[in-house]
Amino acid sequence: MPIEPRSLAFFAAGAAVASATSLIWTVRASKQAPSNATPPPPLDLSAYPASSSSALPYPPSDFIEGQRDVSTPYGSIRVYEFGPRDSKRKVLFLHGVRSPCITLVPLAEGLASRGCRVMLLDLFGHGWSGGPTDLPYDSRLYTTQIFMALASSPISWTGAHAHGGRFSIIGASLGGGLAADFASYFPQLVDDLVLLVPGGLTRGKHISWKSKVLYPEGWLPESFREWLVGRRLNNQIESIVVSRECDENTGEVIENDTQIDAGSGIDLAAGPTESQQKNQLDIGRTMAWQSDHHPGFLRSFMSTICHSPITDQHPRWSVLGSRLSVHKPPSGTAENSSSSMSGSPLRSGKVLMILGAKDTLIPNDEVIADARTTLGESNVDIQILEGGGHDLFYAMSKPVLDLIWKAWESS
Repeated sequence: MPIEPRSLAFFAAGAAVASATSLIWTVRASKQAPSNATPPPPLDLSAYPASSSSALPYPPSDFIEGQRDVSTPYGSIRVYEFGPRDSKRKVLFLHGVRSPCITLVPLAEGLASRGCRVMLLDLFGHGWSGGPTDLPYDSRLYTTQIFMALASSPISWTGAHAHGGRFSIIGASLGGGLAADFASYFPQLVDDLVLLVPGGLTRGKHISWKSKVLYPEGWLPESFREWLVGRRLNNQIESIVVSRECDENTGEVIENDTQIDAGSGIDLAAGPTESQQKNQLDIGRTMAWQSDHHPGFLRSFMSTICHSPITDQHPRWSVLGSRLSVHKPPSGTAENSSSSMSGSPLRSGKVLMILGAKDTLIPNDEVIADARTTLGESNVDIQILEGGGHDLFYAMSKPVLDLIWKAWESS
């Protein structure tokens, strides 16, 4: 008996509905964390391509002072902490989305030589930190990571005995967006805030259509997206080696930046000499190593671009600005020492923002106007480094350090 066309249409429609329903439930189930979820395992050092781990551009040990690995439900966190334990200024560093924390080592070592207690950490999915595989890399995750890193310290960073329970934050690129976001929620913990070519105020209209297709989940298979993004990132890498030396007498960072190569032809197998490894940071090879071999980097990168506070954060910055203004004492009035835990203003009086005149990632005109609008004219000090690009926090670490220290000394 022949099947009528009307019946065929009915069966086709029913099959389509069933398939769509099945797909929806499959996607929903894939996004639900299993009830017996366990923390991601720590990184397996044997997976990295080198004859020995010490030959890597960012060795796993004996490279930066004060190293520790902190075990957390979200994966391990690599933390470095050094400088005088009794320092009256503690400084937390937050790095960018492309590289681990070694890009901030020259600044950290320079401030430590001037008497600051400093802490650096590899954000989840970067450097020698692990990271979750079932959570978005958003403000909540990074705020939690900051508190877990602080809690792992052998000394108090936020307690009543921690020089008022406050610490300074220096954030670069993504780290600048994270620092402003953190300070907007916890202004009573922030002693001073330094934002280096920060994310946060870049308007979403500047995100390219390629990024909008590549980074969100659901458009393309995960493995294919990671392959495309990894290839795209490696083609953008510029290999640069920067000095990590400081003058023993003055604490000044010794500038010795050397451009070596550009593009994706970075030889990971050619490890640095012992002298080079001690006195220099190979930023380009570190980025290439991380992109190619860190098991969680590409996922964290894509998720961070989609979910972290790096674009269109004007409402959050306005909250920070209003809180700074509310707690700022009248001109000429000394700050009450008991106010340090009640949301008092920054020690230096203003957020210090340092931009690069040649930065091609951040539209300076928009960011400057939006920073003054959201934070308030009296709450932000904007400095522009001539010749500086988006890499100024490591490529021009000496003038950056000078600007930070000048702002802090005046307070």
